[in-house]
Amino acid sequence: MRYPHWVCLRAIVGGVVIMASCGRASSLSTPSGWAPSVKIGRSIQSYDLHAESIQVLRDEHRELVLKKIAPPYFGETRWDFTFAPDVRQGVRTSCSQDPISLSVDVKTILPNAVALARFSPEDRTRWQSFQNGLHRHESRHDSIAVSVSKAFMREVADNRGDRALGTIENCVSALRAQLTRASNELDRQTNHGQTDGAVLYIERKD
Repeated sequence: MRYPHWVCLRAIVGGVVIMASCGRASSLSTPSGWAPSVKIGRSIQSYDLHAESIQVLRDEHRELVLKKIAPPYFGETRWDFTFAPDVRQGVRTSCSQDPISLSVDVKTILPNAVALARFSPEDRTRWQSFQNGLHRHESRHDSIAVSVSKAFMREVADNRGDRALGTIENCVSALRAQLTRASNELDRQTNHGQTDGAVLYIERKD
């Protein structure tokens, strides 16, 4: 579930970039003479919900959304990007002609039902099923961030497409656009995770 779509981007044209210690860097094989490096870092952030039933929990969640503490669809995946040119060759501004690496930090935001032990058996089952579906859906957004970023860097190294003519800033915009389209398409196909099981039903009482 990714609405609104949050993307934070940094284009570093000069200077030394210190990468995060978490994650794993990978080199992508290309015929262009240099292998682009993509480093992936991941983190999970949670926010607490204290309600003791799903009905009250939904109301609590809406209040947290208004306070900008929780995302509108319970879960969200955010990305932060850093393009880093090879500063050993001096200040570089081209995204395709010069060796460049990409660091992608993926943050997943998920709810934590603090009072889960005090839920009714029915509510506990519903919540656990919803949570499994939400994790499944957000993991797909995570996969999109990784796969699209790696494919983008292969295109950059291969000198293909509009990236071949662009600056680093233009590459930032192009990557953001690709990720936005892919992520929005996933939410469209799954109705923001409903077909992945991220649906929190409430039993109606007549």
